[in-house]
Amino acid sequence: MSQVAWLSLALTLAAYAMASVLGGLAVAALSGATARLVIPAARRARLLLALRLLPSAAGIVVSLGMVLPAFLWLQPRQSDEEVRGPLAVLALAGLTLLAAGATRGIASCRATRRLHDAWMARGRPVALPDVPWAESRVVEHAFPIVGVVGIRRPRLVVTGQVQAVLSGEEWRAVVAHERAHVRSLDNLKSLALRFCPDLLAFLPAGRRLAQAWCAAVEDAADDAVAARGRADALHLASALVKVGRLVPQGSELTALPVMGLTDGRLTERVQRLIEPRADASVAPAEMLGWSLVGILGMLAWTALAAEPALLQAVYEMAERVLLLP
Repeated sequence: MSQVAWLSLALTLAAYAMASVLGGLAVAALSGATARLVIPAARRARLLLALRLLPSAAGIVVSLGMVLPAFLWLQPRQSDEEVRGPLAVLALAGLTLLAAGATRGIASCRATRRLHDAWMARGRPVALPDVPWAESRVVEHAFPIVGVVGIRRPRLVVTGQVQAVLSGEEWRAVVAHERAHVRSLDNLKSLALRFCPDLLAFLPAGRRLAQAWCAAVEDAADDAVAARGRADALHLASALVKVGRLVPQGSELTALPVMGLTDGRLTERVQRLIEPRADASVAPAEMLGWSLVGILGMLAWTALAAEPALLQAVYEMAERVLLLP
């Protein structure tokens, strides 16, 4: 690689480290306020996901959208500048964050694949009512599991004890809950959270945000069932109670990369289903509005990044970093 190529790589990694770390610290400072949010579950899930992804997104936008283009555009092709001092440290920090995120994400993918293959091989194929996914399996596990595994080809798995205790109406409500997860691409979002290459992954605030997001998506899936009618909401509440009674005392579903029907908030979720709130759903027009805001924001940022004066300022800042001893 040429000297300019090494410099551009180091600056890009350093910019990613600085932007993602600063973004992570800002999100960590704000994370406590998310516990006081009183908004619909679907909207809360989107907000928490955006907050958790913000540091990584900030690092990508600043490094690849501003610093790298500015440097490649304005840096002379021949240069005697070297990667040294603070720049080398920041570049190493950026590389470490990216490597840690990739390691976590790949490990999660492998664990999910091993689990999926084992369940598909040893699980008992069964035709379950109202299940739209092929190759559903009844599996054996001490923890009562009901969940959809996979992203491109989702498959439902359920433990035998759960299948045995649910009535037909309760089962239809549970399947509707899982279908809401699939429609929202919650498995894909969960995987994206595991890949996040930022400082938040090492902080308690990052874990709290991830847990709050998991709770929000479960509430949103419950709300999707409740939107079908009062009877479905009550059947899902009954199913939650029955499955909750099957949970071994003192155990949690933390070792398996799959969302279980129960998440340790049994009383709260049953209460929400029995006494539905007025803000339990989000209108499609509001969801479209949030999407348009995001698209317009990206277009505005692209136009800003293309402004020569801004790129010149970014390049001058990069030069100052290069000149640090």
